[in-house]
Amino acid sequence: MKGSIHQTKYGWQVRFDKITRRFKRHEHTEQPHRGFTPAERFLNGLQYETDRGTYDIRDYRQSQPIGFGNLVNKFLLSKRKKPQAQKKYALLLSYGKKWNDRNIKTIGYAEIEDILLELEDRGLASKTRYDFVCTLKMLWKWVIKREGKSGQIGLPDFPDAPYSMQYRKIVDKPTMRLSN
Repeated sequence: MKGSIHQTKYGWQVRFDKITRRFKRHEHTEQPHRGFTPAERFLNGLQYETDRGTYDIRDYRQSQPIGFGNLVNKFLLSKRKKPQAQKKYALLLSYGKKWNDRNIKTIGYAEIEDILLELEDRGLASKTRYDFVCTLKMLWKWVIKREGKSGQIGLPDFPDAPYSMQYRKIVDKPTMRLSN
């Protein structure tokens, strides 16, 4: 099998592909080999993902290349030729700021629905919530297009965010003059 566990001065080290992760030895406890089991589990998990074909090294990088916040920043940079649209997208995507450190693969229907309910509780208009969902769809499609077939990033189901526009009050000129 691919990968290995090496004992070091301070505990164990797992090496798999380009990933190196350390696990500390707990000498102050009654079980000095307690750190070996998590290292072994971590390696088994990587091997399992490889067997299933779902292993993606980007999931384990410290820089989080497929983290929501990083992808939003890249998406906004790709829209820099349209400054008005870029500002609108930045505002709408800021509602998902609690996902900044999260891998985009782990965001699904439930998380999006939770944000929509939170926005509704805060009193945001139905059109704004609709625009947020549309912008998220646009972001995900951009990510999928950018990552290509090897990206293993799927488009999640999105909750419906219906909206109805209100009619504006139309005031004739004589009424407008009376209010001045």
